[in-house]
Amino acid sequence: MKSKAIVRELTRLDRPALERHFLSLGSDDRRLRFGIALSDRRCARTSRASISARCGIRGSGRGLHLLGAAHLARGKGYAELGISVLPGHRGRGIGGALLARAHTHARNWGVRTLFMHCLTENGAIMHLARKQGMQIAAEAGEADAKLLLPPADALSYLGAAFEQRVALFDHALKTQLASAKRLAEALTSRTQSPAQKNKESAGIGAGRDEHGGADRRILAKALPDPWDGDAHRGGQYQVQQHRERHDAANATLP
Repeated sequence: MKSKAIVRELTRLDRPALERHFLSLGSDDRRLRFGIALSDRRCARTSRASISARCGIRGSGRGLHLLGAAHLARGKGYAELGISVLPGHRGRGIGGALLARAHTHARNWGVRTLFMHCLTENGAIMHLARKQGMQIAAEAGEADAKLLLPPADALSYLGAAFEQRVALFDHALKTQLASAKRLAEALTSRTQSPAQKNKESAGIGAGRDEHGGADRRILAKALPDPWDGDAHRGGQYQVQQHRERHDAANATLP
């Protein structure tokens, strides 16, 4: 069963994650997303400018990885949307979830038109626009998709606030789980003694010690313990037998 993508509004603290997301896009994906194949430096600058502009940035991720991002820029009476999803995670509803969240956010801004500009060869965005009922006008290899938005109401405001709360809780929970995992790994590595680490690295067997010789504990078990009660009583018995044989020999002398 396909789980629903969780969309969260990004902040300045998420700038490195957004930059990694843009850098993970290949040259063809960057050209389809931005209209030109941006270099790595331009991608980094774009991520910083997007966050600094305080536009509507939405992110959808698994764990702490940003799998999809939507940039919603506000104009006079309209909002322009750009969406990108990492390869290998497309066709799972991430783009649709980003578009739906941008739709609600644009309504709450008070704009009446949601606008997307893309290349006609960008089949994923074209399919997404048609699925959402957007009007598409294509010319000279480029396409403009437009969607008229209804006015904002109490349901759109409450829905946006609730989705953001759920996304923040999900992100905080995943962050705590990741921190607990790193702490457990650090404690596990510290509890191992240096001898155990050397044995694991050198592959020493159970019957050999850290110096390569026979295990002294095994040899110790083969020798009698001087403080063992049974061994001590056995020695006393041998001394008593020797004394009895000595007394018998002396008794036979004339």
